[in-house]
Amino acid sequence: MVSAGIPQRAEAGVSLAELVEQAGTPKVFYAEPQRRDSLIAILAENGRANPEELLRCLDTPWALHFEVVRRALESIGDGARQAVIAELQQKADPRYCASLLAVFEKLGLPGDEWIADSYLKSGQRSSIIPAVRCLAGFGRFEQSSRLLEPLLADSSAHVRLATVWALGNICLRDSQIRPDAQLQDRIRSLLSDPLPQLRYQAAETLKIISGEGVKVPVPLKGVR
Repeated sequence: MVSAGIPQRAEAGVSLAELVEQAGTPKVFYAEPQRRDSLIAILAENGRANPEELLRCLDTPWALHFEVVRRALESIGDGARQAVIAELQQKADPRYCASLLAVFEKLGLPGDEWIADSYLKSGQRSSIIPAVRCLAGFGRFEQSSRLLEPLLADSSAHVRLATVWALGNICLRDSQIRPDAQLQDRIRSLLSDPLPQLRYQAAETLKIISGEGVKVPVPLKGVR
């Protein structure tokens, strides 16, 4: 619902970037939620015809600005999804691609797993972890497990943690999924990982696979 005094379309000459800046100020974002949501609705409406312009606003150092753009893109829906896929295929600046992948986590659909493949093999943690999270968000097990399994032995503990967490989420979406013995053994090997959070998450994922788990908690910080 559009708040009183806020037009449903941006005034002439007001760019999408300026609307993002207005909605992304702490005062508006936190203290004026109706105005924030109205501005996000305007962004979505004005960005619908050219979502690429809105995507360019993702390249921002401000977390609230990023969140405003993300919500507007989600409101646009499939048009934004297609624009994100097109941009990801260009394999542009790694930081920009990481931002695109963070948005794609909520926009992607089953069948889009292929777009994560090259980013999972990029060797860049800034791209790998968002790509893993994409598969956790919408990936189908057969396709996603094939892409994720090699990362269970990655040299980065952060990548291993994200991967085992993602596999738990994917299995949770379909209680009929039972990974083969090889994948279960790969996950089970993480029970002796040096990182306590990773040992904990591997145990939680194995519970989900066995049918004992009911949720995938966010990995704990400071577990001993």
